[in-house]
Amino acid sequence: MHSLVDLTNQLLLLHGRSRATKPADALHPFGYGRELYFWSFIVAILVFALGAGSRSMKACCTSCTRSRRPAR
Repeated sequence: MHSLVDLTNQLLLLHGRSRATKPADALHPFGYGRELYFWSFIVAILVFALGAGSRSMKACCTSCTRSRRPAR
């Protein structure tokens, strides 16, 4: 799971890096250089969301299994 998240992050960053090197055109007269910051932000959000989601899921599963144990 961890390797899959790392792979996805690196692919998104490579995509942003390749788009950031595009030359300026009529729609973007200053170029696309800031797209790298956008894709880095997307990666940060995904890492945070996946980490928080997996942690919450683990906490929920742990609390559910603890409540099923018989009392001593």
